[in-house]
Amino acid sequence: MRKVSNIDRFEAVGGAILSRMPCYSFSIQTGDGRDREYVGRIDLSDDDEARAFGAAILWDMRDAKQYAGWIMSIATGERTACLMPFDAATPGQGRPARVVRR
Repeated sequence: MRKVSNIDRFEAVGGAILSRMPCYSFSIQTGDGRDREYVGRIDLSDDDEARAFGAAILWDMRDAKQYAGWIMSIATGERTACLMPFDAATPGQGRPARVVRR
């Protein structure tokens, strides 16, 4: 029996890539929500993996002082998975002070 490859699966659905994992969107915003920047989106297995990915983004942004006091929002569809504030004690350091789970 012939093994079905990923390319065969891709062609079988008309060139569309189908994912069974939820797609998470990442954005950052000011505490009052007036300014917002879209960071990106990615398919991840669950909320825990999305939180870990969000924490990694915040770590990468640790030297961006202009984002001190901002909040990262992680959502899938219309549901907010969590909010990750930048650490108020070390502004711009990118470490979440707390994670608000939804």
